[in-house]
Amino acid sequence: MLQNSFLAESAAELQRSPARFRICFSGKEVALCLYVVISGNDSVVKSVSRQRLDGPDGPIDFPYAFSSVLFLSACFSVLIGGFAAFCFEGRRGLERCWDLPAFRDFAPVNALFQLAAILKFVSLRYLAADVVQLLSQLSLVLVPLVARVILDKRYSCLEWMALGMICWSMVVYLTSKGEMGQEGSQNVLYGIGVTFAMCLIESAATVCAEKYFKALRRNEACPFHIQKVHVDVSGVLFTGLWTYVLEPFVIRDLDLSCKPGRCRHVIDNGLLSGWDLKTVAVLAIVVAKAWLAGLVAKHLDSVLKQAGSCLAVVLTYIEVTLWLNPATPDAAQAASLVLVVLATSSFVVSQGANSENAADAACEEGVCVTCGASSEASPRLTAISKGSGASGPIRVSGRSRVSGRSTGPETASICSAFGASPRVSKVLSNDRFLLSLPELQQVQVRVDSPHLDLDPHMDTSCYSQPAMALAELANPPGNRFKACSM
Repeated sequence: MLQNSFLAESAAELQRSPARFRICFSGKEVALCLYVVISGNDSVVKSVSRQRLDGPDGPIDFPYAFSSVLFLSACFSVLIGGFAAFCFEGRRGLERCWDLPAFRDFAPVNALFQLAAILKFVSLRYLAADVVQLLSQLSLVLVPLVARVILDKRYSCLEWMALGMICWSMVVYLTSKGEMGQEGSQNVLYGIGVTFAMCLIESAATVCAEKYFKALRRNEACPFHIQKVHVDVSGVLFTGLWTYVLEPFVIRDLDLSCKPGRCRHVIDNGLLSGWDLKTVAVLAIVVAKAWLAGLVAKHLDSVLKQAGSCLAVVLTYIEVTLWLNPATPDAAQAASLVLVVLATSSFVVSQGANSENAADAACEEGVCVTCGASSEASPRLTAISKGSGASGPIRVSGRSRVSGRSTGPETASICSAFGASPRVSKVLSNDRFLLSLPELQQVQVRVDSPHLDLDPHMDTSCYSQPAMALAELANPPGNRFKACSM
């Protein structure tokens, strides 16, 4: 009876799902493409907004206080999120935006993000836009290190070799470009140090943000625009504090976010002093990148986001070479840039290959749960136990709440066909968890889905009911589940 019910439900879903799948997929494609374009132009637009401040022979710097750009970008993000909440939910949406615990919890993480944004502006004083964009890929190296400390996530030897290739490729690019040996190399080294600090802070903020979002209660769905308001309210407070207190009075002599003598720029001349159309473009880039980065992280996986970052580096190099600083393309620079992209791609591929091999090796000795692609719109899971006598189909239905995000009506959750509900006893990593099943005791489940990102520190007590989801499936027939007995 259960199987008949499942097949009927699958057939009904098949009739109504294709259009939604196409719409959802198309929207994600557009978001990813826009993210690549915006990321590739971020450093370029900021670099173009600089000008000579003291005549034709004066130093090139930002004519505006870039803390004012960050302050207004946070304000606009709050307004955009609040407007979206009002359009979708009316007054109730605005009430949900006002969440003091959420403001408090995310404030430290947002402060790190804003500090990283300030340091990126500083790095553009000393380095070319393409160099800053390339060095920003250091985050690929630093995120695993930070995740190892915060999330206790381990990486394989192959992955570390790929990360080493990325670092060495960057050195080759800088050497071929002549940055390390040019006149004023002391400033170049300072710019590299600032960029490294930016990547480290941004990596820590990224990992902490993921941990925060996944620690939210899964039974309380929160749309992205409301989450963005929660994030940016603290951003308004931090950037306002930086603009009106820290910069003009505390760090004015450190030559960090402002040159000595210009740190009272906002207080003396106003928030928009020094602004022009280029500054407005910078503001638009900052706001758009923040929203698109959140959407890509929420609805797509980290692999695609990393691939998008690689494409953004290539786009930045092309724009700098052909437009910002026109010059004959250098074969050595182009080759080293390709090396960076290939090294980054090898790291992304090695992550998936290592997880796949580990799961396959473990499944040879235990219980496996596979999700086979079929003609039904929803996948069919079958639990196969060696020796325990417990086997049968696992039903897939409902909505997903594992990662605190919803990919649309087609998301699914695992429900038991063994006569009792499965229970998540422990989350092991971002794609593995322990599932308690009758007679099978604990089963280690690996979910092969581009939309799943679990948190090892999440509270699993709320997953004891069958209505609670265990995995997100934006396109179920293409996903595969594997489980291995402990």
